[in-house]
Amino acid sequence: MPKKKTADKKLILIILVLFLAFLIIQFYPSVSPTGKATQTTDFPNSQEGTFSGWTQETYYQESLDETIVFFASATIPNLAIIYYPQEKKLTAGLPQMTAENLVFFDGQQHHLVYTFKQNGQQTLFYDGQEVASSAFQSSAQITGLVTGTLEPKVSEALINVEIS
Repeated sequence: MPKKKTADKKLILIILVLFLAFLIIQFYPSVSPTGKATQTTDFPNSQEGTFSGWTQETYYQESLDETIVFFASATIPNLAIIYYPQEKKLTAGLPQMTAENLVFFDGQQHHLVYTFKQNGQQTLFYDGQEVASSAFQSSAQITGLVTGTLEPKVSEALINVEIS
């Protein structure tokens, strides 16, 4: 009898460990080594959403790109967050809003947040300060760098990205 009880306890323990592993995989977002959330890379719907991320202190390539696409949505065609480092200009949303005199990659992390609501407002924040706001129109047409994407894009220049 003692062997059967021990076997039953081991089986119950194995089932509990497997169940716990399943819960962790299902409900805990996976994170890449850079801290970027890998489970969610786009808005879950086109009705409302929030994009939040931190820029790295520095972002080096051979030379700093003329444009850095921080984010491009596949859920909402033409919606992108684009930084122009030489002009210190950030554009985001639909229709595009522009915030000027913003500096990223200056040795400090900076917090970037964009929110929108269908038939409502869209707002862009830089380090907790509102830098642009306007009515959100998902049907707005834009001209320029991004005209839509089949796959969402989140820049490697960002860490700790959350999209909801």
